[in-house]
Amino acid sequence: MQDGNLALRPGDPVVTYCSRHLEPLRGFQTFMRSLPRLQALHPTVQVLIVGENSKGYGLESEHADGYLGEMMEELMGELDLTRIHLLGRVSYEQLIGIFQVSAAHVYLTYPYVLSWSLLEAMACGAPVVGSRCAPVQELIEHDQNGLLVDFNNHEQLSDHLLMLLDDKVLRARLGAAARATIEQSYGLEACTDAYEAILSGVASP
Repeated sequence: MQDGNLALRPGDPVVTYCSRHLEPLRGFQTFMRSLPRLQALHPTVQVLIVGENSKGYGLESEHADGYLGEMMEELMGELDLTRIHLLGRVSYEQLIGIFQVSAAHVYLTYPYVLSWSLLEAMACGAPVVGSRCAPVQELIEHDQNGLLVDFNNHEQLSDHLLMLLDDKVLRARLGAAARATIEQSYGLEACTDAYEAILSGVASP
C-alpha cells in the first residue's frame, strides 16, 4: 500500500482505524487519545485513519472542524502528525490494501449495528483491537481471535496496540484466527446455508 511517498508492507508497524464518519459513536475520540502514548513508546509506528470528517449517526460536533478538529485542538503538541495519515474516504480496493498491511486494526463502537468493515479487516487477517461490548463480542473472543478493551479507556487501548506491534507471534495467531472466524461463519457457503434455512422456515406451513 502506498500513501504518497510512503510505502507500507505487511510486517511494518501500522495501526489502522476505519469508520464511515470520524465520530464518538465509533470511538474516534478514544482512538485519538491513545495516539500520544502509542507514538511516544513506538517511534516508528504509522497510523492510517480512514473516514470522513463529517456528521455521522450521533450529535454533530460544535467545533468548526468537526470531531477531528476537536481532537487536534485537545492533543495539540502531543502528536507527531508526520506519522498520522488522514485518508478520508477510500475505494474498496484501497481499503483492502490498508487492512492487508495492518499490524493492529482498531474497531470501537457503542452497542450498535456492527460495521461490515470489521468483517473485511478480519477476513484480511488483520489483528483487531475491539471494544468490549455488543455486538463486537458476538464476533471477537478476547485473546482467541482478537483483543478487547473498554470503550473509553485510551490507555488500555494503547497498551494493547503496543502489545501487538511488539509481538509478531501474537499478531500472526490472532490474525489467522480472525480470518478463520470469517471463513467459517461468514463465508459464502455458510451465509447461503443460513439464508436457505430462513427461507425454508418462512415457507413452511
